[in-house]
Amino acid sequence: MLTMSNISKIIKKIIDQKILLFVLFLQVITTIKFLSYGLPSKKDLLIGEKYVGRISKKFDPSIPIFSEVGYDSQFYWAIALDPFIRNQEVINSLDSPSYRYQRIFFPFLVWLLSFGKIPLIVYNLYFICLLSYLLGLYAILKISKELSIPPFILVLLYIFNAGIVFSLIHPLADLLASSLVLFAFLLWLKNKFVLSAVVFTFAGLSKETTLLVPLSIILFNLLNSKKIFNKQSLILLLFIVIPILWQVFIRYKLGVWPFQQSYNCFNFPYFGIFEVFKKQGASKNFFAAVCMILFYIYTIIKIRFPKNVLETIVYVQALFLSFAGVAILEDVHSSFRASIIFFLFFSLWYCTTNIYKGEFVYSREKFLKNGLD
Repeated sequence: MLTMSNISKIIKKIIDQKILLFVLFLQVITTIKFLSYGLPSKKDLLIGEKYVGRISKKFDPSIPIFSEVGYDSQFYWAIALDPFIRNQEVINSLDSPSYRYQRIFFPFLVWLLSFGKIPLIVYNLYFICLLSYLLGLYAILKISKELSIPPFILVLLYIFNAGIVFSLIHPLADLLASSLVLFAFLLWLKNKFVLSAVVFTFAGLSKETTLLVPLSIILFNLLNSKKIFNKQSLILLLFIVIPILWQVFIRYKLGVWPFQQSYNCFNFPYFGIFEVFKKQGASKNFFAAVCMILFYIYTIIKIRFPKNVLETIVYVQALFLSFAGVAILEDVHSSFRASIIFFLFFSLWYCTTNIYKGEFVYSREKFLKNGLD
């Protein structure tokens, strides 16, 4: 039972663990900044005159033009008009059509719920994001129960996850993708491997980089199992093929692979911060990028050799994000969006290995260590 005495003990533990306290501080101040933009409205689709603004006036003139260029949320509205890649007018309104269309599940759900009524699309973008937020919160609560961790810290870090909050204000696929990953991981903890693989697949169709989580599970099993591929790895691989086939379909329809349009998203490890400094100098975005890179370095050094599945997921996330380029690190919004999964699993890992070590027993300790059932 969560009493005031228990809460005070938990707060003391957070203070004792300065790394987690700094993570919370960084997320809270960034979240407050994002919330200062005001309550979500149609203008928060951030439609740019140069791109989706060219067609939005025709399809739904009630949505205001935000600026010349706009932001990523505008593209999900446009794709929800044509999720099957058939309307050349919609395709031409996207900055990088192949890259945008690979994250199809979010706009597809919006299209499905809108029943062909275009004015409903903008509202369903927010509706799906709200449902995704609640799903992620539910998954965090259940995961904390599975790992015998009091949920207070994890819920706090979820609520103030700046990338999640930004994706809720400006409807983005990142929120749906991260919530599906958490729910899939919960199912995996419960040994429901097929259902877990299905949800991981939907997450991969929402944001391709989330596939690193099931791939991390496969990697851990591969390095620790006597078999080359055990049952759960084969199940995961079987379903991961589906997002890959979608990428092939995009290549067939648009003539370009999605990864070919991920301009400046990746670079040599840690070179991204130098690109940001060269472009912006000692700006707030540069300092945010430095903080991110330091977290990734800390995680890699701290874990070194992953001993369980959870550590493997966090380690792979930190390693992957070390290759972040200027397109990800040049503004604080993109930095926090890219690191949603990292910070969620970093929080899980840090709580289970530092704060409650020796005090709370993992209800799934053997499973997390082996992952080979």
